[in-house]
Amino acid sequence: MDNVKGLSNIFLTQQDRWIWNAIPQFGEIYLFSMPLVLTGLVILILQQVKKQFQENNIMLFWLGAALLLGLVSPVNVNRINILFIPLVYLMAKGLVFILKQSRLLAGLLVVLYLVWFGLFIRAYFSTFADKIGTIFYDSLGDAIHYAAENTDERITITTNEIHLPFIYVLYYQRIDPHVFLDSVDYYDSQAAYRDVASFGRWHFCEVSAMPKDEGAYIVENREVDLFDLELFETTHFKYYTVLIPKD
Repeated sequence: MDNVKGLSNIFLTQQDRWIWNAIPQFGEIYLFSMPLVLTGLVILILQQVKKQFQENNIMLFWLGAALLLGLVSPVNVNRINILFIPLVYLMAKGLVFILKQSRLLAGLLVVLYLVWFGLFIRAYFSTFADKIGTIFYDSLGDAIHYAAENTDERITITTNEIHLPFIYVLYYQRIDPHVFLDSVDYYDSQAAYRDVASFGRWHFCEVSAMPKDEGAYIVENREVDLFDLELFETTHFKYYTVLIPKD
């Protein structure tokens, strides 16, 4: 039943529980598109009954396979993305049908899609970007660059909310893989997913476990109050703060 509920949500609300997969008020293919999808599905089935356009069979099989997958496996937008190609196809088929019935109505639908696309772009680069900024560690790269360029001391990065922060250091600093392998220290070297405790001068731990007097720190803005700020020069970025010891 949980799988049925999850699949129903994908159809009705075009949402799963992950905000980065779809903007709530827009969904994946726009919330008002489902009548077009249903219209296209009815037309497709009728064509198959009348043995017209037999090449459309592939879309019926494709849709059936996607629905079966959603019934036997817990779904989210990523897992069930196989579904969206037949849905878009059915939307187009429904729109073509409406175009044959009324050019005016079809034109209004096209305008509606263009307006909704404009609203989507506006939301995507403004309110939505702010909502997901912390999820994708916005400004962490800036903080890493700043810390690396402004101190030669040890740098410790919070792991309270950042998953595997060492990856971002490797990426933004373009660390030589051989340097990493020669100096890496894991919390548990036998674990399936090995969390890095340190490599080179970079260290990673929860802010509560950080020694507060050993080099520089990159922490979330809300964690800054856990440090004696009189001892550090602080530089704030959008979501992170760099603390560098005063000379």
